Amino acid sequence: MLCVVRLSHTKVTRSDINQKHPLVSVLAIAVMAIFAGAGGLTAIANWAKHKADWLAQRLPLPHGIRQN
Repeated sequence: MLCVVRLSHTKVTRSDINQKHPLVSVLAIAVMAIFAGAGGLTAIANWAKHKADWLAQRLPLPHGIRQN
């Protein structure tokens, strides 16, 4: 997961409010979903839901992936 290592060096500039997951996890999910063919935010969310178990084994996701 070289992309996760690279993304982990990204400077975090977002507010502390409503942060449930590390930025590296959010970015990694978005990148992987786009590589898998996701074409927008809804498609990225759907891809993440379908891959939730796999993602949870590989990324820090302290609150899991929302299933609704």
